[in-house]
Amino acid sequence: MDNVEQILLKMLPGKEERDTYTVFYLQSKWKSICGENVARHSKPVKLENKVLYINTDQIGRASCRERV
Repeated sequence: MDNVEQILLKMLPGKEERDTYTVFYLQSKWKSICGENVARHSKPVKLENKVLYINTDQIGRASCRERV
């Protein structure tokens, strides 16, 4: 993340808002994180207790799994 994003994260009032911002950030970079094929069939949707939840269009399709 660049400096503007780091400043924005510090300005957000709580953990839930920062987690929501992080999910939007991951969604914007998803193709470069997981590759085109996985990104086409999956999408990060929620960050909770340092666990990233990802929706996929088929069970077992997405192979990009990481603990934040």
